[in-house]
Amino acid sequence: MFSPDRGMIEEIRHAYHVLESMADLVTILDEEGRYVYANRAMVAQIGHDPVDSFYSDGKNRMLGFSSIPTVRHTKETVVKEEKILDRHYSITTSPIFRANGELVAFVEVYHDISAKIKLTVDLVNANRKMTDDIHFARNIQQRILPTQLNYEKAHFEARYFPSERLSGDFYDIIPLEGGKIAFYIADVMGHGVTASMVTMFLRQSMRTIVPQNPSPSVVLENLRSDFCELHLGDSHYFTLFYALYDQESSRLIYANAGHTAVPILYREHEGIAMQVKGVPISPVFRMIPYKETATTMESGDAILLYTDGITETVNREGEEFGQDRLIEMMNTIEENILQRIIQAVNRFRWGEMKDDIAMVLMRVE
Repeated sequence: MFSPDRGMIEEIRHAYHVLESMADLVTILDEEGRYVYANRAMVAQIGHDPVDSFYSDGKNRMLGFSSIPTVRHTKETVVKEEKILDRHYSITTSPIFRANGELVAFVEVYHDISAKIKLTVDLVNANRKMTDDIHFARNIQQRILPTQLNYEKAHFEARYFPSERLSGDFYDIIPLEGGKIAFYIADVMGHGVTASMVTMFLRQSMRTIVPQNPSPSVVLENLRSDFCELHLGDSHYFTLFYALYDQESSRLIYANAGHTAVPILYREHEGIAMQVKGVPISPVFRMIPYKETATTMESGDAILLYTDGITETVNREGEEFGQDRLIEMMNTIEENILQRIIQAVNRFRWGEMKDDIAMVLMRVE
């Protein structure tokens, strides 16, 4: 096909005139590894025309990364990446054959991927910084969870398992004057950074609102008002179940802000679903009032608050864990009940954990 003479060189120049306008660096070598063509971009890059020299010549610093020996041996195209001086290239070396299958020449294309490499490095660095920031935010999120769990007549247990590094589930326990204790569980729409930011807002707002007037209906309406002032739009919302327990009177007053994971009251060896209606904390429902419900807690009673990451966990057949299984476990309440629930859910689950899980259990002494 080719022979290393001047006529052949001119023939190649005409045949490959399109290569002269390419940004990629292109060379053609004969079967001996001698350059017979280099396009304008290659000549400009290395500062001279390499024609009649060999790829192994010391002066061809740019061209010394050739894969000619490998291609000559394998008869297959080789692609590799190399850093040459201050640039990164993807170098493709391909064999050229005669009609009878005889190897006659090689084509090498140097494609500058410096911008791609820089973008990759920038993305890796940005991802590392984001990961560090998320780790920092998660530490804060976990540190603001309540640490005081035991009071005169009320004793709390809690579990918190985010499906991602940051959670949209949250709970808090707020001791008040006169032996009263406010506690709640919330489920913010979504996961990750956005949901975790809303949990931060939620905690700060509740810690401000509740001591002023801990009445459930008042608390939820004031919380909704504060949330609406953020102007996040109708697509952002969260659900919440809030309760106020008076240790002196043993009275529990509660209200529901759209929390579909119905709390379970354990009384006289029986788990009872506490069905309470209410709308989520959202600008969409800003005019709908919240209603309170009350009950008296007896010694030995318990109430379990949880998020739907428990009941909506599915098995291999697509069946949900459901409230009935949870109530059945509450009917045999014993020590470490929350740990037993988590173990049961993990055994039931098919695949990875897809939603956050939080649980709060209050026992009355």
